[in-house]
Amino acid sequence: MNEEMYEYTKICDNIWQIAEDEGVYCTLVKGNELAVLIDTGYGKRNLRAFIEKNVTTPYIVINSHGHPDHIG
Repeated sequence: MNEEMYEYTKICDNIWQIAEDEGVYCTLVKGNELAVLIDTGYGKRNLRAFIEKNVTTPYIVINSHGHPDHIG
């Protein structure tokens, strides 16, 4: 799977809104020592590869709730 398939919008330098399929979004918050990925979308593409290509710090994942469009 290709991580380049993700489109994203920089809300500001350290907050990215990552577009998934069907109007679903994930949010990446990049700090100096830790990054946080909020929600993981449907999981149809390789979000992990995209995050690891764009984050140089350790990161944690938080899924806001258990619907399929948030926990892929």
